[in-house]
Amino acid sequence: MAFTSYNFPDMPCKAGTAKITLFADTGLGTLTLPKQKTFVNFDDAVDRLVDKPGVFEVENLSLTIIDDYSTYSEGFWNKVLALPAQLRIYLNEGGSDTYFFWGEVDPTTIDWDVKKFSGQVRRICTFTLISILNVLKVEAIDAWLDDAFSRRATTGLQFDGNIYSAVPMTTFLASAMKVSTNASTFDINDVEFIFGGGTDIQFFSGGVWYDITGTSIPTEVDNGVNPNNDIRRTGIFDNSGGTYPWQGKYKTIWNAILKIAKNLGFSPRIYYDITNSRYRLQMRQLGRGYAGTVTPEKEMAERHNLNDNDLKVNGVIVSPNLYIIRAPSNSATDQIWYHKRYGIEDSENPIPDLEFEIKIDLLFVMESFCRPNGSAFTDMRYWKYTAGSYQTVGSNKKMQRAIAGYYWFRYSGQFRAIRAVYPTLKASDGVTLSHRNLVPLCRTTIDGVTYYAQEVTKNLTTGQATVYWIKE
Repeated sequence: MAFTSYNFPDMPCKAGTAKITLFADTGLGTLTLPKQKTFVNFDDAVDRLVDKPGVFEVENLSLTIIDDYSTYSEGFWNKVLALPAQLRIYLNEGGSDTYFFWGEVDPTTIDWDVKKFSGQVRRICTFTLISILNVLKVEAIDAWLDDAFSRRATTGLQFDGNIYSAVPMTTFLASAMKVSTNASTFDINDVEFIFGGGTDIQFFSGGVWYDITGTSIPTEVDNGVNPNNDIRRTGIFDNSGGTYPWQGKYKTIWNAILKIAKNLGFSPRIYYDITNSRYRLQMRQLGRGYAGTVTPEKEMAERHNLNDNDLKVNGVIVSPNLYIIRAPSNSATDQIWYHKRYGIEDSENPIPDLEFEIKIDLLFVMESFCRPNGSAFTDMRYWKYTAGSYQTVGSNKKMQRAIAGYYWFRYSGQFRAIRAVYPTLKASDGVTLSHRNLVPLCRTTIDGVTYYAQEVTKNLTTGQATVYWIKE
């Protein structure tokens, strides 16, 4: 589909000045914008780190409009919403424009009604915008893997099944952004990993622990015996059968990124970079995010102390992976699980009647990753939130144990939480005062204790922000 953009007049609001652009289907021809104010109300723009443990929710924003009949007898919005449409909202806080929200109208949420405004009977409509994840549905999985493979680097290792080439993790994901958004150029900065104090999942090799950002994914192995090379594609890049292993499993690039994020302890977010006119991907760690802290512009208008939070779980299960780079000697055909009913269990044969709130289909094993020089990792560890330190995993099935243990200790404990309402959207990071600083994973200090934001809602109409803070 193709869109034509239309800029509405600037709209003053309590948070600043909203600048709204409509992207209407080109099949509608050239449109004439309403001659009077049409936007009535903006509900909360919701951004959550997770909806519930292991489940990611797309950012959304609901709004209400009054239809306009000055040009079209059927109504401007009635005409526009009959076909796919998007709205982009920039917020000017007194300086330059900042990105606030960009979403596509969810047609299942369109609801028309008739109400009286200023003595006149008017048709109004409410609908919900879903974040612009459609940009990651443009191209198929094979186009992404083709591009990522082309960005591989040789490791210098040869023969005897050694990893001959690999693509860095950040490059791998930046390739997804380039392909899926039809960007004309590749930019490694299209991907940002947000974490503080090291990634929660780490790999060990040569006396050094590596963050996820320091890993690569093998693309080729050399199965030859010196002096003859036998270089072949491997793992998720092995298309010798005519297709990639991930083709057919994931309909969109976004589906694959969701799985990757869940497997590595991150929550993905797409946003639009105004300065560089590019879509960007943030991989937000599920805890221990930004290193510094922010200070909301105003004191809390409301505060609700919570003794526990709705993220607590009783069970975690990690199922065997399907795509292994090189099958280890103890090839994973079982499951690792933790469950409150039996204490902290770690079993290969879970009891069938147990309920697991977090279920993870493992994409990788430890051998799915390597150092940039092709050297293999020999161990893994995860951040144990209940202890405040790293926990090295057992002797086998390391990826399963790391992921199962990570999610269990991340969400099985009891956490203090605060739901706070602030009279403005802004927070200071010590350099700038902006709504951009009040986001999931930002950290703040309340009563001398450090909390991180699990959920942030912002309302342009009221100018208020509500933050669900969880104690670190």
